[in-house]
Amino acid sequence: MSLKKLFAPRSIAVVGASDRPGSFGCCSAENSLRSASARVYLVNPRKKELHGQSTYETLSRLPETVDCAMICTPKQTVLPLLREAAELGTKAAVVFASGFSEEHSADGIALEREMQDLAGKYGMSILGPNCAGLINNVDKVNLWGMNCSLDMNTRPAGIGVLAQSGFIASNIMARPGLHISYVVSSGNGNIVPLEDCLEYMTEDPAVRVIALYLEGVRDAAKFTKALGAAARARKPVIVLKAGKSAVGARAASSHTGNLAGNNEAYRAVFRKYGVVEVDCLEELLCMAQMFAVLGDHLPRSTGLGGLNLSGGANTICADLCHLYRLELPGLSERDKARMRQFIPAFATPDNPLDATTALFGDIEKTIGLLQVYEQIPEIGGVTVGCSIDITEGKVSVAICEALLEARRRGLKKPYYVVPSLEGTPSPRYQEKLEREGIVLMSSAKTAYRCLALLRDYMNYRPERHDLTPSALPADPAAKHTAVLTEYEAKRKLGAWGVPVGDERVFRSAEELSGAAEELSFPLAMKISSPDILHKTDCGGVRLGVSNLEEARLAFTQILEHCRENCPGALLDGVLVGPMAEKGLELILGVKRDSQFGPLLLVGLGGVFVEVFHDVALAPCPICREEAEDLLQSLRGSVLLRGYRGEPIRDSGAAAELMVRVSRYAVEHPELQELDLNPVFVYPEGRGVRVVDALMLLRQPEEAGTNQKEGSA
Repeated sequence: MSLKKLFAPRSIAVVGASDRPGSFGCCSAENSLRSASARVYLVNPRKKELHGQSTYETLSRLPETVDCAMICTPKQTVLPLLREAAELGTKAAVVFASGFSEEHSADGIALEREMQDLAGKYGMSILGPNCAGLINNVDKVNLWGMNCSLDMNTRPAGIGVLAQSGFIASNIMARPGLHISYVVSSGNGNIVPLEDCLEYMTEDPAVRVIALYLEGVRDAAKFTKALGAAARARKPVIVLKAGKSAVGARAASSHTGNLAGNNEAYRAVFRKYGVVEVDCLEELLCMAQMFAVLGDHLPRSTGLGGLNLSGGANTICADLCHLYRLELPGLSERDKARMRQFIPAFATPDNPLDATTALFGDIEKTIGLLQVYEQIPEIGGVTVGCSIDITEGKVSVAICEALLEARRRGLKKPYYVVPSLEGTPSPRYQEKLEREGIVLMSSAKTAYRCLALLRDYMNYRPERHDLTPSALPADPAAKHTAVLTEYEAKRKLGAWGVPVGDERVFRSAEELSGAAEELSFPLAMKISSPDILHKTDCGGVRLGVSNLEEARLAFTQILEHCRENCPGALLDGVLVGPMAEKGLELILGVKRDSQFGPLLLVGLGGVFVEVFHDVALAPCPICREEAEDLLQSLRGSVLLRGYRGEPIRDSGAAAELMVRVSRYAVEHPELQELDLNPVFVYPEGRGVRVVDALMLLRQPEEAGTNQKEGSA
């Protein structure tokens, strides 16, 4: 469905227009009449004139079929009005009324479902219900239903704002000087979902950066498809995700299930697609404005130069750079000598630099210092400690003029003006500086946190990720979880090329004795049961069994212990195979998220998982480069590279196993969880070995007998 008639209508009808201050009908009429590129008609059967314009009794009385109808009436009138507009040929609408699915009542849900059916029948794009509207500052169209202070004649464009909260969207729009291309409040988002609006902004060249306030996703495949397109186009997407503290699904039976919660799934998606995730609204706006002002002129390196006018500001700069791991490249002796030309004799040339109060008001010396930074390749941009506030003090003005003169003289590196405290910037100098690509940041801590996020975005490489949209989640009709035995799981994985070793299930001690010549001691012996997920807890494991006599005894003891400790469990027998040579332990797993499909989890085994939760997560499928980066992101990855005399491990084989498992998960939508723990990683060139495997499949109730009710 095309959203052009919704985002950029050439004609608008405000249905329910009024003159009652603060009402949707009044605000919509006033706002829409400011639209420079659309004809606006006001519809009200009880008024002949409103806001200096003649009104119309109904939509059918309008002189033309409008592109978009703004429905400003109560919920019980909405559907008849939408049907009238649709039958006339109107292809877009904005519905402000509440009382639909957001109330979770049967009546409200039914009304919204009827609205969805109507939209589908007539091919109508309906924003809302329960939304605040849409503003298009590119084509100068205002479809906002609340008070609006945005002046489309003066406000620069650049940011696409998309929010699932009308209140948040209004607060963002009210921020003075913010470069805005679009503001969209998606409301309930069941007809024109947030994902469609995101896709529209991704494809629009008038949007340099997308700022998204996100509560949840309805269509994960469409959402990740849009994120993938933005990543390839190098269009930043900044997300403030609400509800981070919410508990996801019930804890699963495996390590993987316990470690891959709902919030972790979103973060994994964001990392995969290069999304910049922020923690608060201030960071969202600071990041969005930074990207909008910088445009295509992002820094070429991630190092920073710091220029401050006091020791206190300089120390704060250094401390915050350390806190956020921002690099402050050291100065060569040549750089220090050049810097001494512009600072007093008692000052120390360094990075960051305390240029002292002697620099106050000296434009030429400030430019001289900026020229030093310009010629240091490791420095990508310069932070300038200064408050360009509305009072336009002498020092602030001098700094502004120095930065502007630096641009006139050909200096090109990004400059970030960092105030010690948040304040109202001078509109005059904000406009001048931003026109030259100079960014006015938020207060110091937010500023340096955002510069760290900019560094991370610059380091992101879309070509090192498989940007295939999210795989489909499990079939909701498959409500039962079937647990495979370790032997069954390994057979499935082995057929997929996963190294699982040679093992066999024996059902009696006599059968074990009869195969004595085939056994390769020492042996690993484990209970084989779909009902015993953690074998050691039930006494179901014996390792290092060195001869047949020990094997017969171990077989008997394993069965006895499991009957005693796990009464009622189905016991298939005992899984027997050669002991695997000890290697560095990894945990590798898959959990199928209810929205984003299978997620791959990898971590160092043992204490790293149990105590430190040192794991990395990524949506499936992944590519080889992505697997390598996930391994390197682990805090314990130093163990893979060899540590204190230990051999370098076969990281390449581990990465290949991760890719193979991720593709297995995509190709087998019935897979709910997979836990490979441990996986032994051997010295370089000797590969990997899956030692234990737990596999849970989602199946219809009648599919099998070894099932557990509900989620695992």
